[in-house]
Amino acid sequence: MAARKLLPAWQLQIVSGAVEPQRSRFKLVVPNQNHKRLAVIAGKRLKDARRHILVDTWGLLMVVVVTAANMAEREGAKLILAKSQTHYPRLFKILADAGYDGAPLLQWVMDTYHWIWETVKRTDKAVGFVPLPQRWVVERTFGWFNWSRRLSKDYEILTDTSEAFLYIAMIRLSLRRLA
Repeated sequence: MAARKLLPAWQLQIVSGAVEPQRSRFKLVVPNQNHKRLAVIAGKRLKDARRHILVDTWGLLMVVVVTAANMAEREGAKLILAKSQTHYPRLFKILADAGYDGAPLLQWVMDTYHWIWETVKRTDKAVGFVPLPQRWVVERTFGWFNWSRRLSKDYEILTDTSEAFLYIAMIRLSLRRLA
């Protein structure tokens, strides 16, 4: 890998991000073979989806991928990284949830994208909810999404529709902050 060229501070954009999944339950489901989201989890008859998001260091949404909840988190990570490569060429380091841990995924990210993939894990001494360094930003973003009535429960059937509503919620949040 070639040495990275140092840029002035005003040219630096997004060099770090964080990725984490969130499970959401369906509110309304129309059973159909054509829908990508219908998944049975561990023999239960729950219809769940998993939202994989990549945020910047401020918690603003960069990329979102919604998958069926029975898809492994590592496979969701590959989808989200493939989507983010074209939009964020200066992305350098990604902090990830412990569910994205694994040597094969780490090696794949290094070989394919030349990014640093760091998994943030809880300590063994932690009891209950403990905000982890740098990863709490993603948790806060999921909290912002719950402010939107449409995103508090998963009313959508198609994954593309869910992704669109997540982007709309982040646009709304950003516009309110600018006003």
